[in-house]
Amino acid sequence: MRIDLNQLSLGNVGRELNAKKSAGKASSSASPEDKASFSSDSLDLPSLEAQVLASPEVRQEKVDALRAGIQNGQYKAEPDKIAQAIVLNKGR
Repeated sequence: MRIDLNQLSLGNVGRELNAKKSAGKASSSASPEDKASFSSDSLDLPSLEAQVLASPEVRQEKVDALRAGIQNGQYKAEPDKIAQAIVLNKGR
């Protein structure tokens, strides 16, 4: 398809844009107002925030248990499980 730029006039483009704008205004004035609503999940945010703030930043008992297991030679890393966890959490 060949486009002849010599016959293209900016006046036509401006008129088309104005026509689209006025058509959009006419249709939007007849439409109802936009409304927003919150789901019931959003009402739980304050309680969730309180739970997060109440929980410790580090679960020291778990850290201590892992540290002891590593030092005693009881902790064995499972490479397959580690690789699978990395692959599954990559998109997060």
